[in-house]
Amino acid sequence: SPIFSNFANAEAGTAIRFAARRTGRSYANAFRAHRSSAADDSTRALFAALLLAMGDSVFTTPELMTLVLGPSGEERRVALQQITRDQRQPLVVASDSSASIVGIRLVESLYAATPLEFIGQASMKRGFFAAPSAADSIPKFLSMDSLPLSVRVRAASLGHVPVPVGWQFPGGTAGVVTYIGPARQSGPFIRIDVSYSTLYARGGTRSGGFASGYTLWFVESPQGWVVFSASSWVT
Repeated sequence: SPIFSNFANAEAGTAIRFAARRTGRSYANAFRAHRSSAADDSTRALFAALLLAMGDSVFTTPELMTLVLGPSGEERRVALQQITRDQRQPLVVASDSSASIVGIRLVESLYAATPLEFIGQASMKRGFFAAPSAADSIPKFLSMDSLPLSVRVRAASLGHVPVPVGWQFPGGTAGVVTYIGPARQSGPFIRIDVSYSTLYARGGTRSGGFASGYTLWFVESPQGWVVFSASSWVT
C-alpha cells in the first residue's frame, strides 16, 4: 500500500529511533498498542509500517507461521515484510538436516523436473525461475560450496556434478554458472538464493555477460517444506 511504502524505509526508522532516544519513550510499544486498537485496516497498516521501519516486529513467530501458511491478504503481506526485513534476527546458516532437505528439493526442481510447492502469491512467480537458454557449446558449471554433501551428491546423480569447493570461473573464457547459495535461516524460515551468470570472453583475462537470479523463502508446513515468498532479478 502507499502508506506502507512511504514509511517502511531507513530514513523513517532513523527518525523514530532518534525520537525514542531523545524522549525516553517506547515508540514500538505505543505503535503496537495503537495497531491493536485500530478500527480500520488503513490505520493498522500505518502502525505496522512504522514498526517495520524502525526494525521492530509486528507479529510473533507463531503468528508469522500461521500467516505465511494462510491465505493471501494484508496481514500476510505485512508478515512477509517482517520476515524478509527483520533486523533483529540476522540470518544464520541452517542446520545440515534442514539445508539437506531444502537443498535437495531445490536441485530436483532444477534438474529432475520435480516442481517445488509454492503457496500464496509466490506461485505467481514460477516463470522467473527457469535457467537462461544457452548454446550447447558453452560450458556449464554448477557451484554450491555452502550446501551439505548430500545436496552435492544428489546433483551429481542427476548428471550435474558441482565444481570443486573454492572453484573460481576462469577469466577470459565463456560459460554459464549456476550458483546455489547457502541455506540461511531466520527462526523457522529458510532463504536460498540462486543465480545464473552467462559469461563471454572479452579478450585477455576478462569475461563479461549478464546475470539473473531469484530468492526463495521456505517454511515447513504439514505437507513438507514449501516456498511462501519468491522474488527475482536480472541485470
